[in-house]
Amino acid sequence: MNASKAKEYLMQIKRMDVRIGQRITELNQMRERLSLIAGIDYAKDRVQTSPSSGNKQVEDIVDYERDIINMINRETELKHKIIGEIQTLDNPIYVDILFRRYVECLSFERIACDMGYVYNYVCNLHGEALETFARQVLN
Repeated sequence: MNASKAKEYLMQIKRMDVRIGQRITELNQMRERLSLIAGIDYAKDRVQTSPSSGNKQVEDIVDYERDIINMINRETELKHKIIGEIQTLDNPIYVDILFRRYVECLSFERIACDMGYVYNYVCNLHGEALETFARQVLN
């Protein structure tokens, strides 16, 4: 049970990365829609619209950019905190595996290849590292 608690804690980085990526995608879509509005030829027949609709969209984009920057700042702080906690472990192999898995988001296959270990051994070490992390850091 301790290992699952540690894994959930460490996965915060990945979840935040995903949320930021989704927000950036949404921001790009907002910008694209705004550029479509900017491409309308206003020299032709006029249609009654709100004069501030384009300005409102620009303001929304700016606000959304600020939100993303704040999220990135929070993620950076969280990453630094978690990296520091991982690095408090005494076993450098545990530190290496947890860093590669949760900070660099590498697969177990890639970690095993990079470290020169077999896949199953890395999975076992990962489990031991999570247990140690939970015991030493989360308790």
